[in-house]
Amino acid sequence: MTAVRANAAATIGLALVTTAVVLVPLTLLGLWFASTPSGAAGLDPTFDPSADGSGDPSGFAATFMGGGVIASFAPGLAVYVTALLLPLFMAVVVGQGVQGRRIGLGDTARAARGRILQALGVVLLVGLAAVVLGALLVGGVAVAWATSGRGDGSAAAFVTFVAVVVGVVAFVLFSVRWAFAVTIVVLEGAGPVRALRRSWQLTRKRGFWRILGIRLLTAIVVGIVGSVLTAPVGLVVGVIAGASITSAAWMFVLLQAVSVLVQSVLTTPFSSGVDSLLYVDQRIRYEGLDLALLQTQQGHDAPMT
Repeated sequence: MTAVRANAAATIGLALVTTAVVLVPLTLLGLWFASTPSGAAGLDPTFDPSADGSGDPSGFAATFMGGGVIASFAPGLAVYVTALLLPLFMAVVVGQGVQGRRIGLGDTARAARGRILQALGVVLLVGLAAVVLGALLVGGVAVAWATSGRGDGSAAAFVTFVAVVVGVVAFVLFSVRWAFAVTIVVLEGAGPVRALRRSWQLTRKRGFWRILGIRLLTAIVVGIVGSVLTAPVGLVVGVIAGASITSAAWMFVLLQAVSVLVQSVLTTPFSSGVDSLLYVDQRIRYEGLDLALLQTQQGHDAPMT
């Protein structure tokens, strides 16, 4: 929080600008779909698609469900953009902060701009690894149940249990071992593959459970704060929902937009800043980064490599 307060323009300001640029058009798109009959009906959980008198509700059901899905999730798409950009901004801010320098909004944006593609590469590689691992686990479970025949299925159930355990362990392991990859992309100028290798290497130097505990606690705090801040809007939606389907649909889209705004402007910079500070802490503990910073304190723009 100290880094956020000391560099409010570069953190909250950039988060607000980035979120607004992405969120406003997506929210308008969601409101447009919500204003259509199919979109409004799709957001109404009590709506009966067979009530249109057509006798075959399948086509109409697909239409209103499609409109409702687009209307409800359009603002949420902004999360993916801000989740990519805001960690880059926070890494720049923290990197300058540990060297005793403050940085403005424009300088932060310019410093992070050249690392967007590399950070996107990290996200794609992590996603690819998750898809491959998930496919292997699901495929193994499917084969186990397909070959179990008419037996009691105990072997297949055991395979399913093992697959779930492996999936959970893998998620925890990689979420910690690759936690610093985006920060390394920014502060060390590394490419996607090198950043993942470097993050893995850095988290092998002890501190695994400490990093996991801090990130887990951060996620809990962020979740609670986000829920508290968005709860009043949810109450408003509940009150208005009885007025008309269209009003409820509009308010639901606006609730999604407010949730994204709160997450992107208040909670995401905090969680991203925690990851960046954990990276710096890990390097100070096991690589003597503090001594290197002291030696270059009188220099200019010394890189954190």
